[in-house]
Parts: sequence; C-alpha cells; structure tokens
Amino acid sequence: MIHTMSLIHDDLPCMDNDDLRRGKPTNHKVFGEEVAVLAGDSLLSFAFEHLVTATPLDQVPPRQVVRAVDQDKITFPKLMGIEKSREYAERLLKVAKE
Repeated sequence: MIHTMSLIHDDLPCMDNDDLRRGKPTNHKVFGEEVAVLAGDSLLSFAFEHLVTATPLDQVPPRQVVRAVDQDKITFPKLMGIEKSREYAERLLKVAKE
C-alpha cells in the first residue's frame, strides 16, 4: 500500500508529472489530481491502520512499528513530503491505538 501510494504521489503534476505508469494512464490523468492525492493519502492511512491492527501494540512499541516501515528503504520525509514526518507517523499510530 505504501509503495503504491508513493507511486501515485510521485506521478502528480507537482512532482514528476508523469502521464503513464507501466504503459497505462496515471491516476491523476484518469481521475483528476484531487482524487489521486486523496487516493494516495488514503492508502497511507490504510497501511498504518493495518500495521496497528495487525501488531500487538501492548507488546511492540509504536516506534518499532514505524521503524519496520523505515527498514523497507522508504523514508517518511519522501513519502509524506513534510518536515518532522516521523513525529507525524508516531501521532498517527498513537491516535489509531486509542
């Protein structure tokens, strides 16, 4: 999910502005830029939701869950496009845990 989200966002006009991905029109070309942004954001939210629901957070600290994503060679600043994105990810996990 996170990889797909990064591809959707990478194809956007504000990033690489790609028209095609694997020979097919990109999401923003088919559905519009706004829908593509929301689709990518939703995938990231769903990925964190899956991580949190599939992980016994009483046994595994949220920071360790975040690191598991980071170990996959995906950096949060690149994914999120925001500063202090690790703190943001930890807040997401904390809220999801409540």
